Amino acid sequence: MKGNVTIEIDARDKSRNSAPTYKYTWYNKDTTPPVLTLIRKEALTVNHAWITWSVNEPASANCTLTTPFTTVVFSCDTGLWSGFSLLGGSYELGIRLLDRGNNAAGPFVHKWLNVDTIRPRVTFTKIPSKTYSNATIQWNVSEPVNGSCEIRGPANFYRNVSCNGSWVGVNLPPGSFTLGVTLIDTSGNVGGPSRHQWINDDVTPPSLRWIGSPPTLTNGSISLSWTTDEAVTSLCTVHSPIKDKNESCNNEWVGTDLRNGEYSLTVKMVDGSGNKAQTIHYWNNTIQDLVFELIFTLANVIVTNVANKTSPEYNTLEAESQISLENFYRSRIENFKSLNIKNITVESMPARRKRRTITTRSELVIYHDVVQGGNSMSKSTASLSKAWSTFSTGGSSLTIGGSTATFAKLVLMLEGGTTNITFSGRIKACDIAQSYVTCRVGEQCDESTAMCVAKKRMRPDNDGLILSVALGVSALVVLLLGIIIIGLFYLRKKEEQRKRRKFKQEPKKRFETPIATIRSPSQTIYRPYNNWHCDRERCQ
Repeated sequence: MKGNVTIEIDARDKSRNSAPTYKYTWYNKDTTPPVLTLIRKEALTVNHAWITWSVNEPASANCTLTTPFTTVVFSCDTGLWSGFSLLGGSYELGIRLLDRGNNAAGPFVHKWLNVDTIRPRVTFTKIPSKTYSNATIQWNVSEPVNGSCEIRGPANFYRNVSCNGSWVGVNLPPGSFTLGVTLIDTSGNVGGPSRHQWINDDVTPPSLRWIGSPPTLTNGSISLSWTTDEAVTSLCTVHSPIKDKNESCNNEWVGTDLRNGEYSLTVKMVDGSGNKAQTIHYWNNTIQDLVFELIFTLANVIVTNVANKTSPEYNTLEAESQISLENFYRSRIENFKSLNIKNITVESMPARRKRRTITTRSELVIYHDVVQGGNSMSKSTASLSKAWSTFSTGGSSLTIGGSTATFAKLVLMLEGGTTNITFSGRIKACDIAQSYVTCRVGEQCDESTAMCVAKKRMRPDNDGLILSVALGVSALVVLLLGIIIIGLFYLRKKEEQRKRRKFKQEPKKRFETPIATIRSPSQTIYRPYNNWHCDRERCQ
């Protein structure tokens, strides 16, 4: 032991006589380390462990405990360490001693193996009884574990995922949900499943996320794809320079043979709770194509029960018209690409009724446009004009619905529909072509090609010269005759004015004949016919 040491000696003889106390003090230096002896030290424990020890002199103890997952350092002067609900695995306890002389000893190490037979436990800390669209469930565990969560809900909703202390559900459908948490510790002990049940009300609309970056400029085609944060029913509306069109879509829409102009795709979504949302993407399409917009009126078409655009009969008529017109243009015009029908109307009166079926021989008005590849307006309009002209003169025909349609009228929609030109009867190809292309000075439209060609120059001859001279002489003669007529009219006027002045200057007489010579006309007295007296020759 380190420090000052004092010894006191008291002496007495047999007669009990005492002598003064003798004291002696000196300094002692301790150089001997303390010694630790383990008393309880199991090599194998099950779930719990107790370790005790003793030290041969007063000393402070410091313990280091190494577990399968952590290492902790703590003071252990009591000579005892105990552990409860230990994890399975190898353990090590190291004890260091320090006596009052600052002599250190150790570490004194004890190693053992613990067998874990305790099932892991779940303690829920956040368990809502009602959620709105989203849900968060949290819990604590008694030991390190691997957790799995099984979630069951309405409409065959099922999830089985790994989870560690919490589970989060987003955009859940409405209804009753059950969460089951199952734990497995490092020794293979299984705990659970521990369950929690709650009710969810879905009030969050679905959301859409584009896959990649949607293009804003395209050249004839586009492919758009997306994902949603929950199961939805989708409807796509395509807004194009032609018309709006609704299509069913499932996280993808592909457009081909697009026209020049602005486009947009509207994706409308409805989730299982009826929450609605929509997302719109805009882009501009640029291609080197020519689009011709027109209205064809076809006669002698047999149409059955076309009530409105939603009727199956209308859809059938539109499909038949599409196929017939495509075949017509594809075989007669150059660089034909596509045809789009915008609207179909039937102008007729029922000709015959038979039970519920109404059959009419009608005029079919088809509003459509034709797309030709390339950018040569003169060549494109030439082939179109010849096709329309041939059809109007009976040189070709269309078959729709089993009937042969004849030409009735053609309306060209120019300048975006602001100008319309109507043709009927037999149409010349040049009349149609000149609606799109105007020939330059010195050119004329060739009816056989419907294109502008140079005019043929005529050589002057003597007949033309003689005709020109004759026309000049005739004009001169007419001019001279006009001058003579004007002069004669002027002289006549002057003579009439002179006679009027002379008449005014002569004295006027009241009577030119003597009164005696004036006789009054004979008088006739009228008698009513009932006072007449008639004989064989006359009545008086």
